[in-house]
Amino acid sequence: MEERSDSYAEAPKLSLSWSTQLYISFLTVTTDFACRPNGSVNRRFYNFFDRKTKPKANPVNGVTSKDVIVDAAKDVWFRLFAPSSTTAHDVTLPVVMYFHGGGFAFLSPASVVYDALCRRFCHQLNAIVISVNYRLTPEHRYPCQYDDGFAAMKFLEENPSVLPENADLAKCFLAGDSAGANLAHHVAIRITQSELRRVRVLGLLSIQPFFGGEERTKAEIQHDRVPLVSVARTDWMWKAFLPNGSDRNHGSCNVSGPNALDISGLNYPNTLVFVGGFDPLQDWQRRYYEWLRKSGKAAQLIEYPTMFHAFYVFPNLPESSQLISQVKDFIANRVYITQNMTTEGDSQLPKLSLAWHTRFSLSLFAALNDIACRQDGTVNRRFTKIIDRKTKPNATPIKGVISKDVTVDVTKTVWFRLYSPSATTVDGDATLPVLIFFHGGGFAFFAPSSFSYDAVCRRFVRQLNVIVVSINYRLTPENRYPSQYDDGFAVVKFLDENPSILPENADVSKCFVAGDSAGANLAHHVALRVAQSELRKIRIIGLVSIQPFFGGEERTEAEIRLGDGAPLVSMPRTDWLWKVFLPDGSNRDHEAVNVSGPNAMDISGLNYPSTLVFVGGFDPLQDWQRRYFDWLKKSGKEVELIEYPSMFHAFYLFPNLPEAFQLISQVKDFITKEVSNSK
Repeated sequence: MEERSDSYAEAPKLSLSWSTQLYISFLTVTTDFACRPNGSVNRRFYNFFDRKTKPKANPVNGVTSKDVIVDAAKDVWFRLFAPSSTTAHDVTLPVVMYFHGGGFAFLSPASVVYDALCRRFCHQLNAIVISVNYRLTPEHRYPCQYDDGFAAMKFLEENPSVLPENADLAKCFLAGDSAGANLAHHVAIRITQSELRRVRVLGLLSIQPFFGGEERTKAEIQHDRVPLVSVARTDWMWKAFLPNGSDRNHGSCNVSGPNALDISGLNYPNTLVFVGGFDPLQDWQRRYYEWLRKSGKAAQLIEYPTMFHAFYVFPNLPESSQLISQVKDFIANRVYITQNMTTEGDSQLPKLSLAWHTRFSLSLFAALNDIACRQDGTVNRRFTKIIDRKTKPNATPIKGVISKDVTVDVTKTVWFRLYSPSATTVDGDATLPVLIFFHGGGFAFFAPSSFSYDAVCRRFVRQLNVIVVSINYRLTPENRYPSQYDDGFAVVKFLDENPSILPENADVSKCFVAGDSAGANLAHHVALRVAQSELRKIRIIGLVSIQPFFGGEERTEAEIRLGDGAPLVSMPRTDWLWKVFLPDGSNRDHEAVNVSGPNAMDISGLNYPSTLVFVGGFDPLQDWQRRYFDWLKKSGKEVELIEYPSMFHAFYLFPNLPEAFQLISQVKDFITKEVSNSK
């Protein structure tokens, strides 16, 4: 993602194929002709161009569909999409209730674009999809659409037998795009105020939601002439939708504005919000996300800076497939978390449920770590060499990956292990991004050759299709701050001055810094140094921060609740690690530790890279990690937060955990997006 400026001077360019531009222009012209100046719609004209499809009882791409009547008098019905029996494998499937876009005035589940989109959702998400037909404006004004959406949900509650046997209403998701995302939000509000026995909404997917207000935002002014959505069109649609005499600060339109509903006490679902950089509505969408966060709700924002309103209905766009992949991850994560929830009093907390061998490994490592850390502030290196199993680099491919060690500074033992796909696994003409990785271990333990980190870097190469540079930096307590930051930056400078050391297909103009735990702390500080330096070839376009090791003098709620019982990370251990890392006389509010605290650096003017932050619900450091995320946002930086409520510190090192695989998938999506944005 590219950093936005107040003047939008560095805004990305909208680059579309001629066929996509032609189709968008056709839709725009058709809509403009159908919207009469008197506030009515020329249905005969619009319906002539709005091609409809019939449901298919026979599988098409593994998906069947049928139409189900909810209320014939009001023409409320839904199209039910289900995986065919050959693809469902007798497992229970989540139910996604989808509301189509069209400014509340156009389209239906039978429209070609929405029939195709819901088929793709059904096929790729492996879910039951319910696409709801609701009454349209201006013939039917607010709140008819919200009534119809909630009526469809109540119908499912009362008639679950209309769904396939493997549909699980306890794993239900609301979703919508544009006006449909607005509708999904308001239906979610009604559900939280109602008592449903069977239906349980686990999440809400809000794709470029149609919100607005009386104010003209910066994006509306800047992008008034972009495809599909203009201020004049949205004004017409709001006028046709809202009650007579209402303005755009009505609670249905400006959901986070002066007439906003207080949802702080409601059980509002976890929400995923998608925003496009060429969407005039983007400022309203971000306000919606921020309002949810301020209301104490779990929300995640994903931005597509080079995309326009409704890009997701174009299957030829790679961003469209990427969005579906991110939706799939969100649904899988919410389902998994819910299956591992346990009730304690009135609140629901995730339960740490691990296989015995994972628990044993965690307990063993914690015990060995405590033995190695002496009370005098030194480390028993002889002992750690015995337990920290090392691996050698492999010039011969292992599962498609080769590796070698490269020395940077022999006097300081600074070197890196270089991983790359073997020649047989990558297109010879394709260039690959470079991932500069810093291992964890509290600054005191491990190396790139440690078995667990060698394995995780090999997985990065295979699954992310990148070149990986895994850095060996000096360890504490023998080498205190800022040795580790010096070593990390020294390797970046070495690569900048010696790019030929990398494979020919490595693209150093598309570099990412990444790290886990102490390595994520290190990646942050190296990114700051890069932002303050002038490098000739290296360009850092993204930062992957996996459960970063930050802290402070304060004891946070998570540290108090989890600090003595969570796997690996306890307060005595982290206090010891910080004490042997920091300069003598410093406390944990030092800027190296408490990066967002009283001694925080002002980074608002720096070209800090787009950042992806991962947080675990059983990590005592989680509050510091969220503060890091919030600080980056307040500093005007592009940042995304992904939470794993049922995971512990360093879960990603255990390949047997499905969350470890899911995390790599999300890193892949992030890298793909940032590489695309950098072109």
